[in-house]
Amino acid sequence: MTSASLAELPLLLILLTVVFLLTVVFLLLWLLQWRTRNASWADAGWAVAVGAVMGWLLVQGEGDTNRRLLAGLLIGLWAARLGLHLLRRAVQPEEDGRFRAMRLQWGDRAQQNFLRYFLLQVPLVLLFALPAAALADDPRALAGRDLLGLGLGLCGLLGVSVADAQLHRHRSKSEDVCQTGLWRYSRHPNYFFEWLFWCCWPWMAPLTPPGLLAWITPVAAYLLLTRVTGIPPAERRALQRRGDLYRRYQMVTSPFFPRPLLKPPISRPDGI
Repeated sequence: MTSASLAELPLLLILLTVVFLLTVVFLLLWLLQWRTRNASWADAGWAVAVGAVMGWLLVQGEGDTNRRLLAGLLIGLWAARLGLHLLRRAVQPEEDGRFRAMRLQWGDRAQQNFLRYFLLQVPLVLLFALPAAALADDPRALAGRDLLGLGLGLCGLLGVSVADAQLHRHRSKSEDVCQTGLWRYSRHPNYFFEWLFWCCWPWMAPLTPPGLLAWITPVAAYLLLTRVTGIPPAERRALQRRGDLYRRYQMVTSPFFPRPLLKPPISRPDGI
């Protein structure tokens, strides 16, 4: 089907087709989860699906070519980095701690609840693809706002990559709380820079009613990372594993937004 024939289809029919395809994909990933007992396939599938839907919207758009190329570059880099990171987690023999806790909590209802969790990724994919819909048909030439958005996006990608690398390097040497590099200023710098990436889209979107769609994703990303799937389960697991050592880290280090320490970094007490 050509771009011209796609443009002639009713918007509702296109949306229903995308929802159907996404539903099939996440049902298959749920079955794969059932076989492997590793629910990280949901996260990996979400990242790849968001990149694919946003890329498709940008290709189908008729707005400024340069803006669509820059947006495609940003989302391509994001989806490739996060998708590969989560895919490596999904193929590990041991399930991620967040999903292990969910599986244990749900007990006999685990599979039916995981089915709901996997299907929930469909509306989340559509939600996080909204920025591409907001700017795909924007005819404006590139301006300073677009370059600011590009800078925020690249800063977010670089920051989350550095934070992940620092944490990986620390964990390869020690089981203590990581307090070096970016982790000295935020307990979750990877989540902060992930959120910062999504802050790029309002600057690249037009100042029109459709452009307001791009403001939804930074808000949604902040709420999910700080209230639902990000910090809360990560903090619970850290407290279970490290106890008072992590509590002391919480006392001196910002949970999300990086800021200087109010006190010197903590050290492992004698006897722990």
